[in-house]
Amino acid sequence: MESRIVVNQKMMSRRLWRLLTATFSALVLWGHLAGAQQNGPVRIMPLGDSVTSGLDGSASYRYWLWKQLQAKGFNVDFVGTLWGVGPDGASGIYPDFDQDHEGHFGATTDDILNGIGDWAAQTQPQVVLMLIGGNDFQNGSAPEQVLNNTG
Repeated sequence: MESRIVVNQKMMSRRLWRLLTATFSALVLWGHLAGAQQNGPVRIMPLGDSVTSGLDGSASYRYWLWKQLQAKGFNVDFVGTLWGVGPDGASGIYPDFDQDHEGHFGATTDDILNGIGDWAAQTQPQVVLMLIGGNDFQNGSAPEQVLNNTG
């Protein structure tokens, strides 16, 4: 019984962490977009793991975000060295959005930390949306290491 409680607490912690990260990212993005529209499109890099990339045959969260930004009249350009949805870069079920991104399947915060310099140099983002850490926690990484890598 006790191990079941610990597992449930870990699952809740992961969900809370993801929610807080997504909320913070959204607030930073909206604030940046509000002040930058007069200078051309805002270059946004969706950065993360498979959640950012999306799965074959599905729509990534990037599709829904793109549609909301367009509906609100924001001038944005998603940037990244990758394109499409899923590990093979297919166009997904909804191909009508800017599909550039930096979502790497199975990536940990170590992987992101090791690659971000090159990816950012190539694409010059003004805003980076980070959805990272899930694979670290799934692999048993220490929270301190995840936070340090994210910083």
